[in-house]
Amino acid sequence: MDSRFPPRYAPAPPPPDAGELDEDIEDNRKLTFRQKLEMHSKDPRCYSCHREMDPLGFSLENYDWFGRWRTKSRGQSIDSKGRLPSGTEFEGPIGLREVIVNEKLDDLARQVTRKMLSYALGRQLEYYDEPAVLNILSAFKKDGRRMQTMLREVCASYPFHFRKNPVNADSEKNKTVADNG
Repeated sequence: MDSRFPPRYAPAPPPPDAGELDEDIEDNRKLTFRQKLEMHSKDPRCYSCHREMDPLGFSLENYDWFGRWRTKSRGQSIDSKGRLPSGTEFEGPIGLREVIVNEKLDDLARQVTRKMLSYALGRQLEYYDEPAVLNILSAFKKDGRRMQTMLREVCASYPFHFRKNPVNADSEKNKTVADNG
């Protein structure tokens, strides 16, 4: 697992022996979703992953499946407190936002920059793209972290201007057809 926040990649699926929620727990309609996950996480096979993921989800638990705000689940008040593996505590979506803004904004900006540049290039980034990422981030920070600055800098970057279109069988065939009229 990647302990950085936000993670650089999605965690792997649970191992085959991770187990499902116990049927007695899953079917207990008196328990909130959080209570069920906390019981499930007592299993050492499950704890290592759930300790990283669950606090993020718990902070958003006030939203139901349709995105509506609620204060109770199954007749009980919702506990939207979370604690990251680093020890940072927060409550609800506003608390999670504060953690991201106050502690993880540079990490988030770097990941968004990498994703934007990768998307613009139509490929995964390579080690030689890192100077462009750093240049984009520098301009982004200097201009107050405005998204339009990031987009402009991605489009002005060296890798974007000098990218090569991928070569595949279809593009070669189309080129030959076009050349032969």
